[in-house]
Amino acid sequence: MPFKICVVGCGGHSSYTHGPAFKRYVRDFKETSLAACCDLDKDKAKKYCEEFGFRKYYTDVELMLDSEKPDAVALILPEFIEAQVAARILEKGYPLILEKPPGKDSNETRLLIEAAKKYNVPNQVAFNRRYHPIVREMKKILKAEHAADAIQNIRYEMYRYNRTENIFWATAIHGFDLVRDLAGSDYKHIQVFYQDFPALGENVSNFFLYCTFKSGATAQLSFCPIGGINSEQAAINIKDHTFILDIGYYTKGTLKQYTQNDQLIRDIKGEDLFTAERVYDYNGYYHENEDFFNDIRNGRYPAGDLTTCVQSMEVAEGIAKKLTEMSW
Repeated sequence: MPFKICVVGCGGHSSYTHGPAFKRYVRDFKETSLAACCDLDKDKAKKYCEEFGFRKYYTDVELMLDSEKPDAVALILPEFIEAQVAARILEKGYPLILEKPPGKDSNETRLLIEAAKKYNVPNQVAFNRRYHPIVREMKKILKAEHAADAIQNIRYEMYRYNRTENIFWATAIHGFDLVRDLAGSDYKHIQVFYQDFPALGENVSNFFLYCTFKSGATAQLSFCPIGGINSEQAAINIKDHTFILDIGYYTKGTLKQYTQNDQLIRDIKGEDLFTAERVYDYNGYYHENEDFFNDIRNGRYPAGDLTTCVQSMEVAEGIAKKLTEMSW
């Protein structure tokens, strides 16, 4: 029997990133069926179904799940409604990958964790930066060549153009989560400074985080949502080594490693790791879905489940509330 996938949410983000990833997954793994997709907007559901090769489309989630009985469900909805729908899917026992952020606050994330445990349902949160090929290469090098507690400091910068919405934290959470993932440690203390621009809209700010980790490492994170470029970069410092990581946005990214006295000993380009030309391939969207579906079909529990992102949600919640200090 083919591995059956159902999708909830056929909007713009889903169509731009996840839909093409599902279509490729079926090409890469032949015993797979894109069983059905669902959206409250019938026209969006129909278009998504036709564009990406699903067998059916629905406007009722419950009806789709009860009719199709999928092996896995992908949930791609806005944060204000996602937890409510995710809870119903978990209660029905269907393995679930859900878009970040997993709910509108950390309490909703914890409620989903409780539901997943109660019904023993495998799950994964789609933090695509964790699955970006250049980030994976960085983590592979760190694991192979350096001790787990070797990182001294991480500097991370996210720049965006004309992002004046009052929930930019829902994008910035990528940075909070990625730096935690690279550090291999939870935050211990964060101090935050805000530079507000009230003339541009409610809660439009640059914000800067100064962090210590439980491992002893430190980090500085900068978020500038109204700059002139879309980019993400990080520098990771270890004794005698500095890694410069360009995570890319519309590019495939680069990784440079320097050692004593500015010697460049690694210069890895995204093109060296993969040849794909679509954003859904090189920004991690395909790989997060591939990992999840393959984990489920092979009886493995996904690594990036809801429990791994609670603190990232807590930091995002703190930024939404404009806290200037957070401690754990």
